[in-house]
Amino acid sequence: MRAVLTSAVALILVASVAAQPHLTPQGNSSIQTNPAVIGGTMNFTVNGQPNALWLVAVDIAPGSINVGIGTVYIALSPFWFTPLSAFAGTAPPLGGSGTLTLPVPIAGTDGTAIYVQVLATDGAGIAFSNAKSIVFSDPDSYDATSTVMTEARAFHRCEVLPNGAYLAIGGGAGQFLSPVATAGCDRYDPYLRTWTADAPMSTPRTLHTCTTLQDGRILATGGSITGGIGLGSTEIYDPATSTWSAGPALNSSLPANACLPQPSVNARIAHAATLLNDGRVLITGGTSSFNTPVGSTNYFCIFEGALDTAEVFDPTTNTSTPLPAMNARRFAHAQVLLTDGRVLITGGVRGGQSLFGVAAPLYAQTDEIFDPTTNTFSPVPAMSVPRVTHTLNVMSDGRVMGIGGAGGTLVVSLASTEIFNPATNTWSAGPAIPGATQGIALHATTNLPDGSLYVAGGAFGAVGSFNALDLAWRYTVTGGFTMLANLPTARQAPTGVWTPEGVLIVGGGGGGGMGATVDTSSIWTPPL
Repeated sequence: MRAVLTSAVALILVASVAAQPHLTPQGNSSIQTNPAVIGGTMNFTVNGQPNALWLVAVDIAPGSINVGIGTVYIALSPFWFTPLSAFAGTAPPLGGSGTLTLPVPIAGTDGTAIYVQVLATDGAGIAFSNAKSIVFSDPDSYDATSTVMTEARAFHRCEVLPNGAYLAIGGGAGQFLSPVATAGCDRYDPYLRTWTADAPMSTPRTLHTCTTLQDGRILATGGSITGGIGLGSTEIYDPATSTWSAGPALNSSLPANACLPQPSVNARIAHAATLLNDGRVLITGGTSSFNTPVGSTNYFCIFEGALDTAEVFDPTTNTSTPLPAMNARRFAHAQVLLTDGRVLITGGVRGGQSLFGVAAPLYAQTDEIFDPTTNTFSPVPAMSVPRVTHTLNVMSDGRVMGIGGAGGTLVVSLASTEIFNPATNTWSAGPAIPGATQGIALHATTNLPDGSLYVAGGAFGAVGSFNALDLAWRYTVTGGFTMLANLPTARQAPTGVWTPEGVLIVGGGGGGGMGATVDTSSIWTPPL
């Protein structure tokens, strides 16, 4: 791994505050970039008022200097310069916006950063844009972020904030069936590539869900505290104030059974949540408890806690309303929003059985589709291989790629993939994952702007004793899977989110077996 220019770290206390003002334009001017891949090209887009005069200011270090009419977020060191300036006649006035396609030919500069801001005229005088860092990176390579998170975490969630920062939420240490929870959150600054502590949730959560609402707030639902006790509460993060507040209780009661002498109310663990096109959030399934006797590998009560209940959260009323039951109980399942607005729900464990005195899962025997116009679930044929902890991603042609997961009596990682066609509601076999001879579960997937899919990390082995993977792949509809450079660190249950610099890979459980959860993160730069 190659560290970003260390001068960024020296100015954290000056420039990186909770609100991260350098990420927000100061007036009618802004800039956007894409990854600066060495040997390729980079798009540099300047937005502003039509006919505005403008200049680009570049430095090798960030800063925070109030110049009276605004704040400059480059250091204005002896090395700063203005390569393009409409004031000096080296660039034309803006036409409202303009994209410059710049070559990135600088070999040997992998991991080097420059810091950029635009000054432009507008109706109010002078507008200072948001600040951007541009990191030159070799294709298909990883650059470490400048700092690590304030705590290690896996089974967390990572969401993008309205100002372009990213929030890593909850999670913790431990294995899938023996999680350790944290309430802590870390905020990532893409300008300085640094992590800082953000407001914690009121309750530690792992195996929870987080969904970014259409207004930029984040809904966190359910999950487990350390020891496997389920949560039926929700919390809502407001990025404008960096605070969490209580949301409505969930609706997920399970009738009393041999494992749960009393009815389980509200709790959802390893459930799924999806933002619908109308702004509501669909919340489905989960299990009511991950609580097993200390040292026990008898997971029967976890399996038996599987739920068939579902609900929708409405942000306009701050309420969560029960829906008709799904066609199957399921937890550790996957779901994804289709291009037509419906939601595909697949896999999961529906209950348990005893085989020669050993608890084994029963898998959901049908998949289903939720129609938000009628608030109903309809069964569709199931994947050919029952699976949990798999992923679903909508590809450029509208079909859905289902990858890996774990299945069978011992819940062992799978190397197979399947493809769902929403036009016919049918599955077909997908390509095998190269290099993943022992399968892949608990991995991260990220849709890329070019329509391809990035797949990274995960685990192989049997549930309860998964081993972390350091492998990564790219999948395209026309070319299938291609193996990529290995991750710098093996990671199970990490998160991967697209940023203008590439994919941000965050946290995960490292090593074999329980392993050590990691506090590191890296940016993956796509190949040319």
